[in-house]
Amino acid sequence: MSTSYETPELPEEVNAPDQRPAREFFAVLGTVLGALVLFCVAIWWSASWLARLTPFSWETALVGDQVIGPLEVGEDAARDQALQQLADRLSAHMDLPEGMQIKVHYSDSPVANAFATLGGHVIITRGLLEEVDSENALAMVLGHEIAHVQHRHPIGSLGGGLALGLMVSVVAGGSVDVTSISAALTQLSFSRSFEREADAAALEALRAEYGHLQGAEVFFQRMLDADPVSGRVPAFISTHPNVRERLATIRARQQEAGSGQLSALDPLLCYRDCP
Repeated sequence: MSTSYETPELPEEVNAPDQRPAREFFAVLGTVLGALVLFCVAIWWSASWLARLTPFSWETALVGDQVIGPLEVGEDAARDQALQQLADRLSAHMDLPEGMQIKVHYSDSPVANAFATLGGHVIITRGLLEEVDSENALAMVLGHEIAHVQHRHPIGSLGGGLALGLMVSVVAGGSVDVTSISAALTQLSFSRSFEREADAAALEALRAEYGHLQGAEVFFQRMLDADPVSGRVPAFISTHPNVRERLATIRARQQEAGSGQLSALDPLLCYRDCP
């Protein structure tokens, strides 16, 4: 005699939940990762805030001029002086904290770049000068970097990056290069809020110096023309505010400030057909 077996139907009063372990796992994982991200953000901002409370005199005493050693700053005293004179004029409108001094250096690097680092040092490259054709265009970039120093962004970024690097090193059992991690995070943290704050301060300085904001958009527009894709990177994943967003902000401010004449670059800083 053969027999067959069939799974009996469960009575309606018996609860048979529809379990989805994969969904539950990813829900828990997402919650944990979200909490971790919030914790890292809190660590970064706390360390950054504390670092920016450090007296500027301590920062300069600690790093001195050593910070520019590996930055390929050339021996071009004449161009250094020309850049310094423009920086001094802009700084006069920026209400720098007492004792804060900006030191500008020319670099013969062909890469279009400008950046501020510890101790009030600002570097402007030949590649950047090749992309501007008026003093106003250069002043926007230079004022932006001075504003980073004014608001203590370099030391704040270093503090935040170092704190996160140390945390990662502890979690990884000390097997991670803290120096390289903090350096990478420092570079990344010069973004969004810091950049917008520096842009706003630079525009105020330009308006005070020239009475208008003509030419302020030139460098950013040329960078966008050279690399249109960068202008389409969403702001929330970009290490800097979206280029199109920055241009829109600058042009809106230009309309408010009205028109004006562009100022000629110092011949030592002019690599294009300057007015």
